[in-house]
Amino acid sequence: MRMIEKYIVIKDNVIIDFFETSEGIDGVKKSINYNYDDIKKVDINSEHKRKTNVDEYEENGKLKKLSKRVADGYVKLPDNVKLENEMVVNKTIEEKVNDGIIEISPLQKAVGNEIIMKTDEELVNEGIKTQKEINDEKQILDDEKLIAEEMRKMVIEKLGDKLKVVKK
Repeated sequence: MRMIEKYIVIKDNVIIDFFETSEGIDGVKKSINYNYDDIKKVDINSEHKRKTNVDEYEENGKLKKLSKRVADGYVKLPDNVKLENEMVVNKTIEEKVNDGIIEISPLQKAVGNEIIMKTDEELVNEGIKTQKEINDEKQILDDEKLIAEEMRKMVIEKLGDKLKVVKK
């Protein structure tokens, strides 16, 4: 009695089929009615899968490391992820911005997983704003605060006793 053996059928370096049979390679050839380039006997416990390239596997039939398969072009990772210690992980917001996946305002910057406003110094150094523009904006904010405070005082003065604090 013959042992069960495993065979992979290859076309253009891609595994298109596999067989587990006790009839050897001749039994596989009898079962095939389509074009192929090669038939290889592999370990019965190999990890070979259909529609994968034969070069994605080690000699023992185990898949090569993911980083090797990505580097060799057999696996394409989505743009928003990366490999870290053979694990697929999400890129940080900063990495996504640097890679052009996410766009942010020129007034902002990405740090790790946060988007924050650039400092006045950064805005001036990068030529986004002049120091005069920054000073003018600060003056406008200060003026708006003063106006709001004056308006609050006027309302209190005008309403006087009509304003009461309700205590519970």
